[in-house]
Amino acid sequence: MADQPGLMPTGISRKQFAALVEYASQSEALEASDLLRRVNRHLDDARFAHSRNRIVNLRLATAIADVAEKLISDWGSIAQEHRNWFGGAILYFADSRDNEHDFSSAIGFEDDADVLNACLKHAGRVSMCVKIEDFDNA
Repeated sequence: MADQPGLMPTGISRKQFAALVEYASQSEALEASDLLRRVNRHLDDARFAHSRNRIVNLRLATAIADVAEKLISDWGSIAQEHRNWFGGAILYFADSRDNEHDFSSAIGFEDDADVLNACLKHAGRVSMCVKIEDFDNA
């Protein structure tokens, strides 16, 4: 998948892309319901982390989860090549140990949004992109 120029999301770091490729491969074996469970579990973890540490950007995590849920609800109509990338982006979100740890930094979910947005742009779904600046912790 990653060796096909023009067929992959762009605009993210090499480290983010490498993780996305790995997660995309893992997502191929999962059902949409499995992805949804992981999104909901991670959002629950974000709520708990936010209750203990207000620096955790729950608003951004919720926005990312909302987009993921919309994608999952439309899963059957998404082209396979985009579904793989979206699955990877969803698993990237569901793992708190990515580029910036989700639960210990004010910017912990920004890399998750960047990866999701790259996949959305690649699939021509720019209108669904999460505008990070709209969810700054305040």
